[in-house]
Amino acid sequence: MSTLIETSHLTKEYKRGKQSGVKAVTDVSFALEEGETVGLAGESGCGKSTLARLLVRIIKPTSGTVTWRNKEISSLPEKEFMNYRRKMQFIFQDPYASLNPRMTIRDLIAEPLVTYRLFPDQEAVTERVKELLQAVGLDEDALYRYPHQFSGGQRQRIGIARALGPEPELLLCDEPVSALDISVQNQILNLLMRLKEEYHFSCLFISHDLSVVRHVSDRIFVMFLGKICEMGPREEVLSSPLHPYTHFLIQAHPLPDPHQRDVKREILSGEIPSPSNLPSGCLFHTRCPFAKDVCAKEAPPMKSFGTRQVLCHFPLHSSNTEENPQ
Repeated sequence: MSTLIETSHLTKEYKRGKQSGVKAVTDVSFALEEGETVGLAGESGCGKSTLARLLVRIIKPTSGTVTWRNKEISSLPEKEFMNYRRKMQFIFQDPYASLNPRMTIRDLIAEPLVTYRLFPDQEAVTERVKELLQAVGLDEDALYRYPHQFSGGQRQRIGIARALGPEPELLLCDEPVSALDISVQNQILNLLMRLKEEYHFSCLFISHDLSVVRHVSDRIFVMFLGKICEMGPREEVLSSPLHPYTHFLIQAHPLPDPHQRDVKREILSGEIPSPSNLPSGCLFHTRCPFAKDVCAKEAPPMKSFGTRQVLCHFPLHSSNTEENPQ
């Protein structure tokens, strides 16, 4: 596989006048390969959505770069960047809020097709809209109806159809099923997986729900306070996490098997530090039961263990995994 999109030391800080402000994303470097799905997991407020918006330049980074197929795109002029924005499309958390209630479904799905001038006339645009509706499991009679006339799951299907219109190479899914009922969640997840095989796009899938991340992802990135603290193949991360935060995130996830209700769970204590007043050293040391003196003094380097990377001085299970020299 070749690298589709890559970030290097990507940072976003919201300033408060001349004072230092909130660090939403800090020094994030990763690569997403062509054809893969990466699950981005972490607590609310950890910077997942901000990171996704930096990739498509909905917001601009304070520092760092974004590279698309070996071309740096984060500093391109807006007109030139439009060609790349077409290749990266968003599916948002709230399907109702992301759809203009005054536009028909036909016009909503057609809008990006017209913006990027992908078809010669309106008739061709309408035919393409019909194809997209069929692809997401909706009938043609939806064309001239409005968003409020559909259920939450149907509106999310419309959002997916709209995102697929410009034929993106990367789909950014920002909590796309968290506002839906469980049964509808499964339908939408299965739809996305089927469409991925059919349309051959890559995917960055954002969720705080580890069961959802497990279902769709090839690799998992775990974020805490604006930094990626662990990256690796899905099953390796979930079965033997290296970062203590990942361990407690898994422990906090509900067990669906009723026979496991008596299993002792380790609960993380303490409050999440404020992003406007981050602790020194390792950002997790104030809550980490495994922290040592060095954790409060020095920021840990990103260490590689086989196919995995972890931002920790003392990774869990590291004795069973050989470290790769940097």
